Amino acid sequence: MMKRTLTLAICSLMAVSAVAAETSGSANASVEADARMSAQAGGTNANGGASASANAQGDSESARDAGDQMAAEARGTGESARSAAVSVSEEARATGREAAETAVSTGQQAQGQARSEARAAGERAGDMGKSAKGSLEASQKAEVNAQTRQEVGSSVSESVRSEVQNSVQGSVQSATEGGLL
Repeated sequence: MMKRTLTLAICSLMAVSAVAAETSGSANASVEADARMSAQAGGTNANGGASASANAQGDSESARDAGDQMAAEARGTGESARSAAVSVSEEARATGREAAETAVSTGQQAQGQARSEARAAGERAGDMGKSAKGSLEASQKAEVNAQTRQEVGSSVSESVRSEVQNSVQGSVQSATEGGLL
């Protein structure tokens, strides 16, 4: 019978500890109810029930204190976890801002370099175009000069040939008339 009473008392204390962590007011009522039930189950008299109730009330206060302490620790752990999360979040934001600024800076540098290279390529192409145009004009002038020389040469040749022919004809005619031939 004593074992049964002790078992009920231990179970009651365990139940009280769990309930005390949730709410301290309901823990007192539960402990008193458990103490009465254990007193009745053990067959004790009214004095035994009162001492069990007093023991249960003392145990419920220590359970309530332990529950309050656990709740305070849980709140402290929650607060530290929250502050750590806020810290990590702020770090992530700062890192994100830095990455964005770096990306913008790199993009601007690449854009500036691309513009500079495009400008230089345009200038080289313009110079090459001017050079090609100059070469084409020189080639055209040379061709015109060659054609002019050929035409002048042809006309000089024809005029010289014509003069030589006239001169030869004149000499032949005079020789024939003069009886030389």
